[in-house]
Amino acid sequence: AARHLSVTLGYALAGGDLLRAQALLEAEIRAGQIAFARLSDAHGQSVVHAGAPFPASPADDYHLHAADVRAPPAGLVDAHAGAAVRDSSLGRVEVGVATDTFTMFKRDSLAHAALLMLGALLLTAALAWRLSNRLAGQLRHVGQVVGRLACDDLTVRTQLPAQGEVGALAAGVNDMAEALQAHRNELERRIREATADLAAKKDM
Repeated sequence: AARHLSVTLGYALAGGDLLRAQALLEAEIRAGQIAFARLSDAHGQSVVHAGAPFPASPADDYHLHAADVRAPPAGLVDAHAGAAVRDSSLGRVEVGVATDTFTMFKRDSLAHAALLMLGALLLTAALAWRLSNRLAGQLRHVGQVVGRLACDDLTVRTQLPAQGEVGALAAGVNDMAEALQAHRNELERRIREATADLAAKKDM
């Protein structure tokens, strides 16, 4: 928050618009978990303050974050600001987050991260289980086809797409079945021809 404010406050300070700086601090407090925010000039004097009173020893009850406020690049300052301000430090912005709020935010962030990791693990496990079941089903189908081929059923074919390693295996089984069936058909044709020749010779 301090780093973000240091950029936007640079334009307000360069233009001498303290009302705008006040509005920026109050908006940041409303939007986030900030307890207070203070803007000091280049001499360390507080010029704008928003939120809870600045504590005497913020380290005890607050996490304090600070950033230097620098002038925006030349030419980006409002026209009413007068002479262009060089790129130098205009002051310092400090924001405080209550220790309890910071601890709660940290705990919530860790809990959300843990939930995200758990969700990712569950999703990965579900996808792995689904892929494993699918692969097992495809291999089981190929095994059943091979079993029927071994039982002399040469008309059976696998019904799997040719993509992937299992698909290539299924296509190879189908090619083997086609070759076996073609070989059997050729044998049966030769046997019929030989039988016909023997019968013709007996009739002579």
